[in-house]
Amino acid sequence: MPNKQAENSEALFGIKLDYKCPLSWNDLDGNEQVRNCRRCKQNVYNLSMMTRDEAYRFINETEGKECVAFYQRRDGKLITRDCVSILGRQELTAKYNFWAWINFLCSAGLLALLQIVGPAGLCTLVQGVGPIMVEESETKLEKNTKPKEDAIRKE
Repeated sequence: MPNKQAENSEALFGIKLDYKCPLSWNDLDGNEQVRNCRRCKQNVYNLSMMTRDEAYRFINETEGKECVAFYQRRDGKLITRDCVSILGRQELTAKYNFWAWINFLCSAGLLALLQIVGPAGLCTLVQGVGPIMVEESETKLEKNTKPKEDAIRKE
C-alpha cells in the first residue's frame, strides 16, 4: 500500500496554477518567506523558501486559500529549499567529489605527459623522422669555395 503523504507530497511538485499574479515577487514588500501584496492586500508566501514538509503542511492547513509564490523548474515541478535529489545532499556531494578528483588527476597527468611527448609527437607527424644532418665547418666551406673561384678566374 503506497504512502499517502508521499503521494500528496509528490503532487506538490507538480503544482499548476490557472491564475498568476501580475506583480512579481520583487515588487512585493516583506522578507524572503512572506511578502504583502498591495493589489490584493494579502500575504504571499514563498513556498520555495520552505522545506517539502513545511510546504505540504502549509497547503493542507490553509486549504489553498493563501496566495503563494514559488520557483518552478522547466518541467513545472516546484522547487523547495530541501529539493536536491533522491540521493540526498551528502551522498550526492560525496559521489561527485570522488569523480571530480579522478577527473582532475587524469587531466593533470595528461597535461604533464603532453608537455613531454607533445613536441616530439608533433615533429613525427609533420616532418617525419629523417637522418640527422651535420653542418660542415667553415674551414671546409672555404676550401671548397676557393678552387671554384680560381677556376672561374682562369676562364
